[in-house]
Amino acid sequence: MVYSYPKTLLPSWDENQIAATRNAAKLGIPIFVIGASPVERGKKRVRLGWVVELDDRAGQVLINFGEEPAHPPAQPADEDPFLATVSRAAGTAETRRRVGQGRFRYQVLGRYGPTCMLCGMRVTELLETPHIVPYANHGTNDPRNGVVMCSTHHRAFDADFFAIEPASMALRFAPAAPSAGDLRITESGLPRTGPQPHADAVKWRWAGWLNRLRIRPEQTRAMG
Repeated sequence: MVYSYPKTLLPSWDENQIAATRNAAKLGIPIFVIGASPVERGKKRVRLGWVVELDDRAGQVLINFGEEPAHPPAQPADEDPFLATVSRAAGTAETRRRVGQGRFRYQVLGRYGPTCMLCGMRVTELLETPHIVPYANHGTNDPRNGVVMCSTHHRAFDADFFAIEPASMALRFAPAAPSAGDLRITESGLPRTGPQPHADAVKWRWAGWLNRLRIRPEQTRAMG
């Protein structure tokens, strides 16, 4: 799971909590994570967890559950082999639980930083990490298959209002979709500096978008 740094009205308490979490990671000490019970409403569940890694830039902690500590996830290098889709049995409990999503979110925010790529919003609690090749379509949890968007722009992305043109990483809008202004999008495309999503994932999404909308690339609209 991913735990966000606390932000209360007591900054000193927040700092102490973060320091204690950091010490647990440094010393290899397990922690107890208290959360809602998945089976009994109103009840709490206590689980044994291990602090795997902290990301100060995004203000998040990656926690692994189990009897033994886990190693920090390695960020793949851009030149590492990439598979846009992976084998995942449809309809299984694992598929429904979307296993690995906490680690995916942690790595995507770590790769790109805690900023919506389309509007610059930096409130981490409102940022999401959509898969480019959707998880439901067997999209990989490789962070190069993810982007960072605020919740509004994630919903617009999933609604097919726009897609990312692979060659330029520019946004292209569907002919009848709301405009960039309507959606409060301020960026014409993904950042051209720094880490990029993998080209294979962007090409997969682009081809599917054109096919679903039954349009040609020249019929799409730029940000304007």
